[in-house]
Amino acid sequence: MTNNLKIKSFLKIKKGIILRKRNCDFKQEIDILIRTKTDVFTLDNKIFNFLTYCNGLNDFNKIKNIYFNIFKKKIDTPEKIIKNKYLGRILENSFARLPINKNQVIKVRGLKCSCRSAIWHLTSECNLNCKHCYYKGINIKSSDLNFNKNNIKKTVNNLHQLGVERVVITGGEVLLKNEELTYLCSLLTEKCLFFTINTNAFKEISPLLKIFKNNLYAEAIQVSLDGDKINHEKFRGCKGCYKLIYRHIKELVKAGINVKIVSMITNNWVGKEEKIFRIIKNLKVKEWLIEIPILVGRWRDNYLGLEVNSSQLVSISKNFIKLVNKGNNFLEKFTINQIYNWPEKQNFIDKKLSDPICFHDLGLITFGPEGVSFCTLFGNRFGDNLYKIAPAYSKDIKKIWNFIVGIKLKHKIGDNQYCRNCSLFKYCQGGCPGQYNDPIKFQGCDEQSRFLASIKKHLFNSSKNKHDR
Repeated sequence: MTNNLKIKSFLKIKKGIILRKRNCDFKQEIDILIRTKTDVFTLDNKIFNFLTYCNGLNDFNKIKNIYFNIFKKKIDTPEKIIKNKYLGRILENSFARLPINKNQVIKVRGLKCSCRSAIWHLTSECNLNCKHCYYKGINIKSSDLNFNKNNIKKTVNNLHQLGVERVVITGGEVLLKNEELTYLCSLLTEKCLFFTINTNAFKEISPLLKIFKNNLYAEAIQVSLDGDKINHEKFRGCKGCYKLIYRHIKELVKAGINVKIVSMITNNWVGKEEKIFRIIKNLKVKEWLIEIPILVGRWRDNYLGLEVNSSQLVSISKNFIKLVNKGNNFLEKFTINQIYNWPEKQNFIDKKLSDPICFHDLGLITFGPEGVSFCTLFGNRFGDNLYKIAPAYSKDIKKIWNFIVGIKLKHKIGDNQYCRNCSLFKYCQGGCPGQYNDPIKFQGCDEQSRFLASIKKHLFNSSKNKHDR
């Protein structure tokens, strides 16, 4: 009798893959996409619509009819879809009727522009005293230091409502709030939102190991490490912290977690490139980002005497590029902020004067316990009307987002005369309004971006092996 039974199959989207479709006034290629832990693919309406039917509930007889109706092509077996180089990475064939997580596929309406990612400052409390700290440079009331669990849940629901696909959880120091951090990550996982955790790794890391164990939506842990022991402890304002942080990084890597090291560069690095690179190499991390501290927050008072000048940055960059290109390391990605990306070698940002300001972060929402802002990093430099706009757990999250992005869309890069006449335009990441001479009016020159663009121009114009786009 069993021989006469027909075996049904059910195509379904694999676990750990999400689809997002955002119908927005400002149209972008990334409005419709698929995201995995490591990749992003843009989709068209036809493919998106087809994939929504691959929900683990529709058997193949129904799927093949839907496939024909959408693509006007016949398909005989599930294997022909699975063997497709593209769809095979997204779909799997199940012989049981089991639904996918409904949060894997989200459609959003009523947005002026896609809200793709979020930077979530879970707390403003910290156990270090970093010279460049952007967050401690902001005047925050003691009542606005943290999120409670109720507000965490509301905020996660809001991000889900906006169609966000990725969240960066940062602080302050998130490991000071282990209970809240664990709760937040469980909610993000439930809503199928990918997340990265930023930490200084100076606290017990067992909560991180538990959060990341077999979690399909936990992307990476970003740890701050500023070169060798002397540089790191001087810059982070904490003697004796380096050894423990180094050990914790090794434990995280050993656990199979993707660890990204972020290093703040100072002039103490000059002549120590090989030593610093050896440290990164020995840690066996996959990603390393070198950043140049931005002249905001506490760095306004502490940068003198530590900042790198033009010739130093060129020299350091060239030395690290040579070391990375030699191979024999574990790096899969190496970046010098706004200057160099490896292995992609995307050295020039494809932008136009007609693009909106903050175009490279147009889909980003940032907030802390004190509320959502135009840009948390720059505090109230944009004026009270663009700082602490409203709590991230507000019911009016779409209205809040549309208010922020409406301002960004209203102002174009070309509205700033400094950008229109700049000889470094093609080398510049776009400039940051938070560092304009007149931030509220979005006018002036962003000296930080100009400085980095001049370094990029020097590096790639003077090199025999230019890396074109």
